Amino acid sequence: MTGKKIVKKKERPEAACRCPYCETEVMVMIFPFCQACGKTLRRCTNCLTVISEEIKVCPQCGQVIE
Repeated sequence: MTGKKIVKKKERPEAACRCPYCETEVMVMIFPFCQACGKTLRRCTNCLTVISEEIKVCPQCGQVIE
């Protein structure tokens, strides 16, 4: 052995957040819609925060939403 430690990278967990329409927790990476209320969810292309249709700037990272 050379005495070096093997460092494993931590896997990134799936991001969980709340539907902006009904406040139900949704898994961002799995479904493009809220299973509780059926609304299609939009995400910020920069940080993947779920946002409502009316939002023009992401409240999390400031990215302009088109």
